[in-house]
Amino acid sequence: MALLMTMEKKSDRELLELAAKAAGLEVSRIHQEQRDLSLGAEKASLWIKGGSTAWNPLREDGDALRLAVKLGMDIEFYCSDDGENSRGNSIISVYCACSGYSRIKQEDVTAEIDSLSATRRAIVRSAAEIGMRMQDEQSTAASA
Repeated sequence: MALLMTMEKKSDRELLELAAKAAGLEVSRIHQEQRDLSLGAEKASLWIKGGSTAWNPLREDGDALRLAVKLGMDIEFYCSDDGENSRGNSIISVYCACSGYSRIKQEDVTAEIDSLSATRRAIVRSAAEIGMRMQDEQSTAASA
């Protein structure tokens, strides 16, 4: 439960970095620092070593799909009987099961967040939780 609560408080940038970690992608710190200075850290996509110079699965369908495939995510869409949740919104649920990890992330589809954006965000949040777990395991191993 603590992991879920801390994930809700992560910025988009933190979610992207954790998702990249989960996918085994390494950010080029030198290039990233330059980009962050010119665009601002919260607006900048990630510069991946040996890969994309603008990796952002929160905004790019292709990046989100590659992330989901890399982590073996199953994406399912759930709606109540009338096709909406109690607030009148559709719900996107992403179920991720890989490497002994499983979690369901839900994102509401609203007037501000369309179904594609909600799906990308659910994928990134699921991946970020895996990245957080990997980070915690590395910290535990290093301190042992």
